Parts: sequence; C-alpha cells; structure tokens
Amino acid sequence: MRGLGSRRAFVIVVGAMAILTVTAIAFARFIPDEYPGPQGDGTAITPVGQLVTPAGSQMKLEERPYGMAPSPDGAHLLVSNAGVDTQSVMLVDVPGQEIVDEIEYPAPESSTLGVAFSPDGSHAYVSAGPNNKIRAYAVDASNLTELEPVELETKDAMAVGDKRLEGWSETLCRRRDRQCLADSRSQKW
Repeated sequence: MRGLGSRRAFVIVVGAMAILTVTAIAFARFIPDEYPGPQGDGTAITPVGQLVTPAGSQMKLEERPYGMAPSPDGAHLLVSNAGVDTQSVMLVDVPGQEIVDEIEYPAPESSTLGVAFSPDGSHAYVSAGPNNKIRAYAVDASNLTELEPVELETKDAMAVGDKRLEGWSETLCRRRDRQCLADSRSQKW
C-alpha cells in the first residue's frame, strides 16, 4: 500500500512537470528575443518592431530621443530626449560619435521635439513643451551652456493660471534665418 502511494505521487509530480514543460515551450514563442535598438549585426529594431538597416553608423542615446538637429557645419548634433522621469538635451560630436555634454531636466521640467541651431551654430534652442518656454544655449566644441530661456505667453485663456500651452506642439525651425514657433492647431508660423 505504501509503495502504491509513493508511485502515485511520483506519477503526479512527473505529470505536472511534463505539463509545465509543454506550457513553457508553447509560451516561449511569445517572448521576444529581439529588443528595440542596435542588434549588433548592423541592423536595428525600431520601437514599433520594424527591422531596419541604417546607412552609416549608430550610437546609443538616452530614452526617447525625439528631437534632433545637426549644427550648420555638421560637426555636432543637438538631441532632446523626452524620457519619462528625466528629460535631457545632449550635444553629440558627430565625427567622434560621442556625447560631449548633456543637461538633464527632472520632471516636471521638460525638453520636447523642437530643436534648432542658430545659423552660425553658436547658439541652440530647444522647446520646453508644457513649461511654456524655449530653452537657449551657448554652444562650443564640447559644451552646452544654458542661457536665460525665452518665456512664452499662453494662447489659451483657460491655461493662464498654470502657464501651460495645452494642445500646442512647439516646433522650432530656421526660416529666413529667424527662429520661429509653429502652432499645430492653426498651422501658422
């Protein structure tokens, strides 16, 4: 009798292990084996799962590098990273493929999509989204020096108290050698 109980327990344990093994194998196909970013073979996977083969080389940046602008001479790239907790602005040395300076903005401060250099490359500007300003920087070969921001007035009467640009998408550009701000609602410059 005792031997039968041990044998039954053994069969139940082996059966349960077999079921778990089959289940794990079945669900393993749903676990991604590739993650967004460079794959090590010259390809990359975008955040939406597309496999791409970029021309040129790649380098790792911070979380969500949504805004980018090359300097007029092509030597630097200004990048705004729209991370969840901390956003930042980076100055990248293009020929050296290295980040030479970075300024971080912990929440609720921000840096968003709009990024631009002045025509001579000595200054840079980054939209601060809901912070209702455009960040300004002096730029040299290896430094970003933050200057006084350009404060913006809200166009939404309901947002005057908290000074937010609800519904606006700030985009910096160079148009006739002047900085400009695009209003996505009216599509006016």
